[in-house]
Amino acid sequence: MTDEELPHHIAQWFAVTRKKLNPAFAPVLEARFETDTGKERSRFLGNYGVFALTIMWLWAVSQTFLQPELRIGWLGLAGVVSALMLVALLLRQGSFHTKRWRESVGSSLSLCATGGITALYLSGWSHPILYGIALCSGVVAPSAAMPLRVPWAIATVGATIAIGFAGFHYGPAMAAGEVGNVTISLMTCSVWLLISNLRREREERQAYLIGLKQSLAGRDLSRLNQELDDLSKRDPLTGLANRRAHDSWLHEVWKEGLVSELPVGVIMVDIDRFKDYNDFYGHPAGDLCLAAIARCLRDFLRGTSDCVARFGGEEFVVLLPGVSEADCADVAERLRLAVEALELPHLGVGSRSTVTISAGVASVVPQKSRQPHSLLAAADEALYCAKRSGRNRVVIGQLLSPEVEEEEKLFLDAAIKRARVG
Repeated sequence: MTDEELPHHIAQWFAVTRKKLNPAFAPVLEARFETDTGKERSRFLGNYGVFALTIMWLWAVSQTFLQPELRIGWLGLAGVVSALMLVALLLRQGSFHTKRWRESVGSSLSLCATGGITALYLSGWSHPILYGIALCSGVVAPSAAMPLRVPWAIATVGATIAIGFAGFHYGPAMAAGEVGNVTISLMTCSVWLLISNLRREREERQAYLIGLKQSLAGRDLSRLNQELDDLSKRDPLTGLANRRAHDSWLHEVWKEGLVSELPVGVIMVDIDRFKDYNDFYGHPAGDLCLAAIARCLRDFLRGTSDCVARFGGEEFVVLLPGVSEADCADVAERLRLAVEALELPHLGVGSRSTVTISAGVASVVPQKSRQPHSLLAAADEALYCAKRSGRNRVVIGQLLSPEVEEEEKLFLDAAIKRARVG
């Protein structure tokens, strides 16, 4: 069952199923419920089974001293209870993985204990009132102390009552008033405990569905947030990363380069005479041209290590971690040839002209004394050098020394302050 189908099944249960005697979910949702809660429920039933059987074992052992004439019977009951405790421990460890096995084992613990007491009563234990109390305890176990799922609880309580009446019929004679009092107590206890058990299971399942709905809502919200974050970092026209995503990626790659001491390469790409293209063909055709160039650039990516982004307008930037200056220039030249091979007509320039690109290249090993923007600045300066040199070419840029970069930064900061004062 997919997560998209869950809301329908949840709504159906709240509308119809929970009002029925058996509050189980629809099969597909019940399987999900069993997967999510089965192991914890096994531990729960096992813990309560061990606790209840421990009390019963102590009671059986104490009776060997209080009724020495039935010591063999009480010791036999203690032995049966000891074996049942081992089964309860296995249940606690999750040895019974399916609901049918788990609930059946829980039911058998109660029935075997009740059967053992009945056998002792039939063998001569002449305390009918205590026997009635023991039967009530057998009813309490599957619906209160160790609550089984409703169908198993009903079946177990019914079988316990049947065993009890068999004991009354074949065991030591009881006064009519005693039989009536025990019967009324047993039936009243059974009805109220089963109602309580049904209400508890409905509340448990309702709490599970509410938690499941909240989990689905949180997952949907997380998915929507991720989609919004992806949209905020993607250029809608070309499908490439946008300037924001590129800046974030550049800073991450720069930090990694400081540790690995590997170079970081950048290629600044600009479509030649793109304004003339838009003026001649119109902006819709210009958008198609941008998308075609973007696909061409994206084909040169090396998996997830490289990043190509639309820098703005008709300008793109390719980030190449771990690539030297010479290799960057080689990649840029192959990009230039690939775009040229597209043979996109550019009649706004000439009758035989096609769309071309110019590229500026820069690469450097990151240093703490430098900033990532210095790499972009060098590639951008090389790009405009390529433009001034005739376009459709690749030019390698040179980074300024850290000292010169610092002097230029100080000069620029001072110029900005003077402009503000002026």
